[in-house]
Amino acid sequence: MSVFPYIIKPSSLGEIIIMKEKLISRLKMLMEKNNMTAAELSRKSGIRASSISDYLTGKYEPKQDKIDRLAQALNVSPAWLMGYEHKRCIPSNIITPGAIPIPILGEICAGDGVYGEENFKGMFFIDQSVKADYCLIVHGDSMIDAGIYDGDIAFLQKDFELIDGEIYAVVFGAEDSATLKQLYRDGKTVILQPCNKEYKPIIVDYVDLYVVGLLVGVYHKID
Repeated sequence: MSVFPYIIKPSSLGEIIIMKEKLISRLKMLMEKNNMTAAELSRKSGIRASSISDYLTGKYEPKQDKIDRLAQALNVSPAWLMGYEHKRCIPSNIITPGAIPIPILGEICAGDGVYGEENFKGMFFIDQSVKADYCLIVHGDSMIDAGIYDGDIAFLQKDFELIDGEIYAVVFGAEDSATLKQLYRDGKTVILQPCNKEYKPIIVDYVDLYVVGLLVGVYHKID
């Protein structure tokens, strides 16, 4: 059984191919990092060495139970091994003994940074291990390469340290445009970097930028 209550399903053939390539790449990287051969991984995971070799060449794809066993043997999450980011995988909105409510405080743009709405929209239940203070509903597709899609719920932490390359919810400009982007500091300016090659970076003056939260997770709805 996977350690996650669900697995995010790719929505297109192109995405399936990308996820397959990521799985192969991450599997190879972890084996190299741990100086592990297919035979050694076989002993740790209980999966035949010949099957592991087939996974590495892309001849066959491991089924979910095999992914879980490989991930456990390599000490990573199944979702990360499949190509997703661990911190992006958030349990669904189900009330459990370990669940806590956080407020949905509105909506945010993941496009050109032209949409922002701030109002209470209810509560969302997450596992207490997720250190989020509130969440926002995402609109747009500028962050899809980071696994953030239109309609997702972004989980944010209000107390944080600014780190280049992390994803933040920010407000900027005279019209207080709000957006979700990777942030890079460059002297007196800040680069708001989308994770979609169809979008260009947004460059703003540092004094005109207000960072409202650090992204710590995303909830993906599954149709």
